[in-house]
Amino acid sequence: RVQMATKIINVLKDDNFENVLRIFQETPANEVIFVLPKKHEALSNDDHFYILSEAATEQGKNVMVLASNPDINDLALKYNLGVLTSAKINSQSSSQKNKKDNRAKKTVVDEPKEVEPEEASEPDDEGEVSEDDSPSDMMQGRGMTDIIKPPLEKDKKTNVKISKKAERPFEIEVRNEEVNKEESSDSERDNDTIRGAIDEIESVWQKQSNADRLSVNKLGPTFLVKRPKVISFSFLNLSKKTLTLLGISVVVLFVVVLFVTTGSAKIIIKPVAHSLDLSLTINTSDKFSSVNLENRTIPGQLFSIEKRVEQTFPATGERDIIQKARGKIAIYNEYGTAPQVLIATTRFESSGGLIFRTLKTVTVPGTKVINGEIIPGSIEVEIIADKAGEFYNIDAGRFTIPAFKEKGDNDRYQKYYGMSKEPMKGGIVGKAKVVTDQDYLKAKETVHNMVVSDAENALKSQAAELKILSSTSPLVKEVKSTAQVDEAVNDFTISETVELESVAFREADLYDLATRYVETVNNLDVFSEKINLEFKDVEFNKESKILQFKVLAKGSAYSRVNKDKVIGDLMGKNENDIKEYFKGAEGISVARVILSPFWVKKVPTNIERIKFELQYE
Repeated sequence: RVQMATKIINVLKDDNFENVLRIFQETPANEVIFVLPKKHEALSNDDHFYILSEAATEQGKNVMVLASNPDINDLALKYNLGVLTSAKINSQSSSQKNKKDNRAKKTVVDEPKEVEPEEASEPDDEGEVSEDDSPSDMMQGRGMTDIIKPPLEKDKKTNVKISKKAERPFEIEVRNEEVNKEESSDSERDNDTIRGAIDEIESVWQKQSNADRLSVNKLGPTFLVKRPKVISFSFLNLSKKTLTLLGISVVVLFVVVLFVTTGSAKIIIKPVAHSLDLSLTINTSDKFSSVNLENRTIPGQLFSIEKRVEQTFPATGERDIIQKARGKIAIYNEYGTAPQVLIATTRFESSGGLIFRTLKTVTVPGTKVINGEIIPGSIEVEIIADKAGEFYNIDAGRFTIPAFKEKGDNDRYQKYYGMSKEPMKGGIVGKAKVVTDQDYLKAKETVHNMVVSDAENALKSQAAELKILSSTSPLVKEVKSTAQVDEAVNDFTISETVELESVAFREADLYDLATRYVETVNNLDVFSEKINLEFKDVEFNKESKILQFKVLAKGSAYSRVNKDKVIGDLMGKNENDIKEYFKGAEGISVARVILSPFWVKKVPTNIERIKFELQYE
């Protein structure tokens, strides 16, 4: 009778089916037991079991599956593979039937005794289990004591419990009393083989393995198993009362550890607040490179802006007047390089024959040669009509000097002339609009405010995030009006040009200087968000380019608290010690120490478990 060699293959959750199938096909054992985890990739679907079943049939191998997943067991049974379970095998006597009956019977094998796992040995006559053939990682602390086997043909042999395959991994024959001693001996040897395989599987389930999962040699991947002696323990054998007591012990131990190792403290202190009323005179300039507490100076940046505004206003006065027309002309000299003097009241004649006179003496420059081109000399002058009336309100045009023609100097008459760009206007006899004092002053003030506002806005735009004090006075460079008081016009235009210079500075530098002053002089802590600044007596020195102003700082300052000292003093102190400590503490308005969790009675001595917070009102 040929003895059966048993191969145990432990399949891990990430093993692929191809590798597992190759190991199965290469093993010389004629019986293979697959140990499957609850979740795995190999042997997890119909295709895998179909291929494995075909390979087993082709090689004449018996296959059994040991898995905790009932779906996997169903798949194994579906494809006529044996299934192993963990139910205990009870020792029972086999019912013996007449040899003629030969129907399937159930034989119960005595429960194998638990033994200490031993080092793998050479294969014996009953089976083949070696370190090379054993799995590398097996379930730990488990015992497998029952086997479900597939059924035999109807005419003979009975498997343990369930039968699903004609060729069984372990066969146990049931014979009647007439079976001879030789057949009985063979049956006993089969039973011994089954018990040995069950003991081996149970030993594998109970062992703890530190072996490598998979090694590669010339023959392909094989599972390596190290078998240290272990003491197995199963929670399934404990009563509910024992498990309850064990759970309570774990909770108590956890609470004790938590009580000893945890605990924190939070120290909250409100320093005493002091009223702050500070006045400092500050100088700022681009000449200063840093904040200087002693000299009260801060660095700044010089800005210069020039703006011009022009606006037209209506004349509101009205009265009877006799007024001459007037305007401006440019006098040209194309005669020679020598300048020509024209005295006041020099006559200029329009193309229509109307006479206008100059109001002041002027000198007309001579001609110039620039890049080979003769450029006539010129000068602008105001002229007024010889007589009053609207008849002299003429359009722009050319004017000649009659005196040269009267002297017979035709060449000068042709080459000295005047040109107007705008019409002559203002000539009137009768009622007309006139500029009043109020018209003029109001128009002038309006233009001034507009130009100053434009200059200040332009300065702030250039300064960007820097602080600009707007109280500096701009320099008025020029004011012009197209009409004076009592002059007859319907409207008039006033223009003004101003220049604004100032020094901008960083507000943070100012807060820095004020803070350092309070901390140095009063030994208090002060914060920018706790004070308000006001500026007075702003003055810009145009010669030195230094901006001087007075700053008023009002708000709150606070007593200083030494954080490190307070934490060090409170370490390890209980509630009474903490209260006593703060009774004599100076500069502290309110103090709170929060210990947590609730069972903590002292401030921790580990500084990392202490939080410190200062609160300023």
